[in-house]
This record gives sequence, structure tokens and C-alpha cells, in this order.
Amino acid sequence: MDFKITKILLLLFLLWVAFSAQAETRYVTDQAKITMRSGESAKHRIVRMLPSGTTVTVLSTNSASGYSRIRLADGKTGYVLTRQLLTQPVARDRIIKLEARIKELEASPGELSSKLAKLSREHGTLKQAHAALQSEKDAIQSELEELKRTSANAVQIAQERKTLRKQVATMSRDLA
Repeated sequence: MDFKITKILLLLFLLWVAFSAQAETRYVTDQAKITMRSGESAKHRIVRMLPSGTTVTVLSTNSASGYSRIRLADGKTGYVLTRQLLTQPVARDRIIKLEARIKELEASPGELSSKLAKLSREHGTLKQAHAALQSEKDAIQSELEELKRTSANAVQIAQERKTLRKQVATMSRDLA
């Protein structure tokens, strides 16, 4: 009796192993299409099938019918079920962007080091240019101050000259 149970269990085990070896893991696609209709009900004709991820502009929403009036990028308008619209891009598109960002961040350390070295060289060059421009600015600033002093003295000298001319004219009249 024990021998028969052992045989049956062994046979069942072998069958289970055989079937599980053939099984593959699969996932349901997130590719879906929604209907864009000419009006706010399923009775209205289908104008277009919109694939998931399509960007639309919501023009109005009718909570009573559950439909939203939308406009596509090409300017066509229609109605879709409000519950089928998301406030952010679909997960598939976000994952593609995130995977690209991960690849960029996982770039080889040498590549990142070369980028850092290049940026450091550019920073040094910009610092030198800034220092040169700063010294040029200081020189121009001191020249401007000198010109201001000189021009202020010229005005004062011109006024003194005018005053002295008046005095000379007055003295010349007195002498005559």
C-alpha cells in the first residue's frame, strides 16, 4: 500500500515538474485604446480610437453623463469617458523616461569624471576671465574718478577765472 502511494506521489510530482518547466511568466500589455465619440453617450458614433498616452486638452466635463469634451493636438474635438483620463502621463511613458535617466546616472565613472574635469577647467577659465574683467573695471573706475575730479576742478577754475576777469575789469575802470 505504501509503495502504491509513493508511486502515485512520485508520478504527480514528475507531472507537476514537467508542466511547470513549460510555463512562462507573461504580463498583460498596457497598450489600450479608448473611444472618442461625437457625443456624450455610448450611442453616439465613434470618431476615433485614442491610444493610451495620447495628450488631450479637456474643454469641459459633465459629471452627470461621465463624459469630458476634449480637443486633440490636431484640433479635432470629441467626447471621452472622464474616468479614462489621467492627470499625469501613463506609467509606460514615465518608465521610459526614468530608465533613460537611470542609464545616464549609471554612466561609467570615467565618463562622469571626464565631464567633471571639463567643467572644472571651464570654471577655472571663467574665474580667470572674471579676475581680468574685475581688474579692468577697477582701472576704469579709478580713471573715471580722476576725470570727475578734473572736471570738477575745471568748473571751479572757470568760475574763478570769470570772477578774476570781473575784478580786473572793475579795477581797470577805477584806474581809468
